[in-house]
Amino acid sequence: MSAQLESLYPNLLCDPCHKNTECSPCEKPVDSCTSTGTGKLAYFILWWLILFVIIWFIIYSLQPSWIMKNEKSDDNEQHKKCQIDQGKAILVSVIFAFIIVIICYFLFRSYLHY
Repeated sequence: MSAQLESLYPNLLCDPCHKNTECSPCEKPVDSCTSTGTGKLAYFILWWLILFVIIWFIIYSLQPSWIMKNEKSDDNEQHKKCQIDQGKAILVSVIFAFIIVIICYFLFRSYLHY
């Protein structure tokens, strides 16, 4: 059956990644084997930015105690307690977003073979 298909459609079983397979010269397949990977890097940066903003917004909204400022002063104790340390919030958001993107990359890489 595959011999009949190959005779009818010579480029049907043509694999551009496999070096031993020859395709007809009139049909040039897209060579995805030698791509530079800039598309994957762009998607990595895009997803990292999206997750960074979402995580930062969650941290800013929930105001956990470990993200609040720890400066203690006698004159304005109540005001210092309610301030979020933006440096900590941004740092935690950057780290969490990077970890989540790396985990998702390796999970999808192992399940999707493209």
